[in-house]
Amino acid sequence: MTEDPMQHEFEAITQEAANTVAVSDLIPPGTYEGVLLDYTFKTVEFGDNPFCGHKMFRVHAELYDCPKDSGKTRHHYFDVSPTQVTVDNGLRSESRLGVHLAKVTGGVGWPFDQVLEKAKEMRLRYNVTQSKAKDGYDPRNWTNRIMAPRKAI
Repeated sequence: MTEDPMQHEFEAITQEAANTVAVSDLIPPGTYEGVLLDYTFKTVEFGDNPFCGHKMFRVHAELYDCPKDSGKTRHHYFDVSPTQVTVDNGLRSESRLGVHLAKVTGGVGWPFDQVLEKAKEMRLRYNVTQSKAKDGYDPRNWTNRIMAPRKAI
């Protein structure tokens, strides 16, 4: 017979512990080679989102040789979109990354799912940055740029 959890007091996870885990799970900032493993998409439905009514792709990439896990891979997720949305300082990151993928795959002018399928066949470089905790959000990783791999000498 199992014990009734309602008959016990349990310890709580502290905010300090939650903050430590949030930071320790991050990929250190840097540029890593990797492969795009998979993607999903949805049509954005939030009325105040500038991508409302457009497709957003959630990309899953595997990054190689991250310093925290020397010699190991890390999984990294980020959003891309073929829809061009501008902000004060240029394109939104989702739009900018969509352009990067189209350029490095040679897929400018292709349907975006074909761009992503081509990217799955290629080893690319992903520039990853980190944000600080702010406004109630945990620190997180961001993809800043996607580039072709370096050429062997």
